[in-house]
Amino acid sequence: MKILEFVALTFSPQLPDGRYVFRPWGARGPCYLLSAQQRAARAWIQLALYGAALGGLWFLPLIADTMQDLVIFCVTFMLLNYVLFWLFSLGLPTTEKPPRPTPEQRRTAMAAISRSVGRPVLRVLLVISCLFVCAGGAMAFFLDEWITGLLCLLFFGACAATFRWQLSLL
Repeated sequence: MKILEFVALTFSPQLPDGRYVFRPWGARGPCYLLSAQQRAARAWIQLALYGAALGGLWFLPLIADTMQDLVIFCVTFMLLNYVLFWLFSLGLPTTEKPPRPTPEQRRTAMAAISRSVGRPVLRVLLVISCLFVCAGGAMAFFLDEWITGLLCLLFFGACAATFRWQLSLL
């Protein structure tokens, strides 16, 4: 799995004309142009933030007494991510918004993401998602936890469908 390539593809996709566009505030916000070097550097920084958050989750049980501590951690992580996006956009030239991608362009972009993840990892993720779908069904039927079970079914069912689609693109 090429993790840096995966983060860069999800962080700033490449347009059909070869430009890299960074849209930190979503579809309604401004678009910024990135060079390949800026894109790689920002992907490393983003990956470091994810690694720090994962490390923070490892130590969270040592300091967290309640669910409120976990919520505070998650909100802090999201805010740090947006502060990082703001820092990433400083000094970048703005550009016009690209046209909406065609279905073929979306398929090509998803195929690139799928190649960066790799077939073995996608297969493992598909199996895990299917196991969670089964667990959600069991939760709903056998434990009478209908809301939790159905949410688990819906979320992991969508994940499994996405992983299956990604496997079909390879």
